[in-house]
Amino acid sequence: MPEPRLRPLGNDELPPSWAARLAPGERNDILRIFGHHPEAFRDWNAFYAKHAMADGAVPMRVKELMRLRVAELNECVF
Repeated sequence: MPEPRLRPLGNDELPPSWAARLAPGERNDILRIFGHHPEAFRDWNAFYAKHAMADGAVPMRVKELMRLRVAELNECVF
């Protein structure tokens, strides 16, 4: 598996409010990667919650199946 381009940040490197949300030993790589650029996370999260996770032209069930297939094709481990 290829190495990630950005190193996931440790708890001591995250914005304090983010680190407080993580349980001891919790991995949550999306927060650890977006910790490099919190503003990008804010914008991405607004898009994700409003468009990617809501019903619309594409039903939620189909979106979830697409997410799972993309993860499988990219050999994501979770």
